[in-house]
Amino acid sequence: MNWKVILAAVLIGAAGSYGLTHWRDNVKIVALQQHADSVSVIAWRSDSAAVASNVVATLALKKLDVVEKAAEVDAASADTRVAAFHGTLHQLIAANAEANAAFDSLEQAHADQTAQLQKAKDAADAKVLILGAENFTLLQTVHALNGQVQDLNKRIQALNHKTLPKWLDVSLTVVKTGLMVKGGYDVVKGR
Repeated sequence: MNWKVILAAVLIGAAGSYGLTHWRDNVKIVALQQHADSVSVIAWRSDSAAVASNVVATLALKKLDVVEKAAEVDAASADTRVAAFHGTLHQLIAANAEANAAFDSLEQAHADQTAQLQKAKDAADAKVLILGAENFTLLQTVHALNGQVQDLNKRIQALNHKTLPKWLDVSLTVVKTGLMVKGGYDVVKGR
């Protein structure tokens, strides 16, 4: 629940309590004043009842003193309620401050974690870029080495092939084949 709503409810309750206490006291005082006025009117109207009216006025004043003391007790009770309300209000404010501090701490921890995750992501992205560049460099090196191997193979093949004219190469192949056949025949015949 929002602390402002709680504060408003407590303030309204305290104001209502204070107002009812003083309204009730005011009603008693007005009633007492009306009674005193009626006593004064009666005393003024009859001289014979002057002594009686003095007694009534004295009683009214005593009653007024009693009502005044009761109003003082009610005011003291209202002061006690206001002090209790004030103490409760300070406790609510302190609890709200603790909750706000905890919430702020939680928000800061979340912001720190988000920043750390962003840094880790950036570092991983940079590593991927570096590895990609290294991979590209290695691929170029492999292609260059393959080209060199192919060139070396062409040179070796060129060294192994003696370039003779084609007619001479065919003639030598025929002679070589003929000699092999004759040699095989001689071996079979035992010569």
